[in-house]
Amino acid sequence: MRLTVCKTKEEPATARDCANQMVEQKVDAVVLTSSGLGDSMVPIVTKTGIPWATAIAAGNSEGTTANAFSWTGGFPTTMTSMAAYAKEKGYKKIAAFVIDAPAAVSGIEAIGKPVFARAGVGLQIVTIAAGTPDPSPQVSAALRNQPDAVAVVGESTVCTSVLQAMSTLGAGIARMSVQSYMAPEVVQTVGAGMNGLQVFSSCDVASNDIEAQLHREVMKRYSPDTPTQGYAAIGYQGVLGLVRALHGLTGTVSAKEVTGTVSSDGKLGQRGGVRDAAL
Repeated sequence: MRLTVCKTKEEPATARDCANQMVEQKVDAVVLTSSGLGDSMVPIVTKTGIPWATAIAAGNSEGTTANAFSWTGGFPTTMTSMAAYAKEKGYKKIAAFVIDAPAAVSGIEAIGKPVFARAGVGLQIVTIAAGTPDPSPQVSAALRNQPDAVAVVGESTVCTSVLQAMSTLGAGIARMSVQSYMAPEVVQTVGAGMNGLQVFSSCDVASNDIEAQLHREVMKRYSPDTPTQGYAAIGYQGVLGLVRALHGLTGTVSAKEVTGTVSSDGKLGQRGGVRDAAL
């Protein structure tokens, strides 16, 4: 397998450019680790017949397009898990700070609000632009509604800035987050503000489970200087999912063959689930 890498930088224009680059280079498949911009890329890629795969589907198109595949339950299961946890804790109101990206915002509107509502929990959505150095005004405004807890969904810059603001403005409020918040740069910058944070993730990087051990061994051998937390785990999960789904592919490799192999004979049920294709 030869990888062609393009960094979306969580910017719509750059994401579309990456998608067009993959089409121009006629790749056999596109793997996205995790992004709030999937809806900007999936149509460009899949309309040419190139299959799309992701570790964690965030955008609606990632979960509804015929030749797009997710190795985990994606954003819907994250929201469902958060809602169940909130109900268990007896929370009635949640303020959700969400990266201002199309897939993330539309996803939490279409999926997050209904599942929280079914759990009897109100969900207030507050968008934060990537790279915002100090979201204190947005955080302060949301806290005036006296939420029982906050949820934060975004990439590392949003993670860091919101958690830092929370340390100052709402240190005693329970916090929930996604896997990206375990990125080393977030942990190091936020420091004690990480204490008590509940992380919802499809990745297991620390236990003695055989898949978690494999992840650590692979990282140690091939990229020993890369921390195993945060986005590294999701990247590993996304590529490993595709490799395992293509086990048994013979002959000429093409986009059509990749799509057929992944989707045929129940392979998604056997290999694309959290247990087999994830960590």
